[in-house]
Amino acid sequence: MKTFFSLLLFTLCMGNLRSQDLYTRTQSETLGLPSFITKRTNATTITYYKKNKLKIEISTMDSKQTNLLTEQGASILNQIGPDKNCGQFTREEMNADSLEIDAVVTDVKIEKTEETKTILGYTCKKIIIRYKISQVTTYASEMRLWCTDEVKLPSGAKLPELNKRNALTVAIMNLNSFPLETETLMELNNVSTVSKVVELSTKEIDEEVFTMNPKDCKKPLNLKDYKAMLLKRQHQAQMMSR
Repeated sequence: MKTFFSLLLFTLCMGNLRSQDLYTRTQSETLGLPSFITKRTNATTITYYKKNKLKIEISTMDSKQTNLLTEQGASILNQIGPDKNCGQFTREEMNADSLEIDAVVTDVKIEKTEETKTILGYTCKKIIIRYKISQVTTYASEMRLWCTDEVKLPSGAKLPELNKRNALTVAIMNLNSFPLETETLMELNNVSTVSKVVELSTKEIDEEVFTMNPKDCKKPLNLKDYKAMLLKRQHQAQMMSR
């Protein structure tokens, strides 16, 4: 779920590229699961935005995922315990396909409220997005976002898409506002994920941040095999949560 949400957020940011460099650190917590699972699914996401580059590092108790996106494509490195695997995909491959887990989103409804609160010094408004997800079964979900119009994102050429433009992705992109706090509620299992930006900086980011060590990715997977790995992990996570 966190990977899906993070990719959704990246797509949102790509659709709103503007000016300065931006660094964010986000803490995500899952509620409604047994504590031993929650400890392993809670995550820290660090994101670097600069011109036409994005680098995202997602860390949990047992794993770390690094994503580097440029105009040419993407490099992704996964590490779970001592095991590492990685993928490298061209822009053309990613625009023709996606990394999206095969979920169908329908019945998207957006409610913009006048509720406001201040997060990290930025004024945010509450937006509620209700939708349905269909995989084996169909169930209702809801996102509660606190978004600000005061955060400006790096300007640059369009990056390759990581997600298909499904109805939920389009809805988030069309908000034209940056979420500093998001709560996702899943009716099927009464599980929620709360993600909060806890640190934000607009200082210039060194170009060296946007490099990955070639030794960490000696045998990269292609897009098809990488997606198969994601689906396998998702199935394993679902089995653990039952």
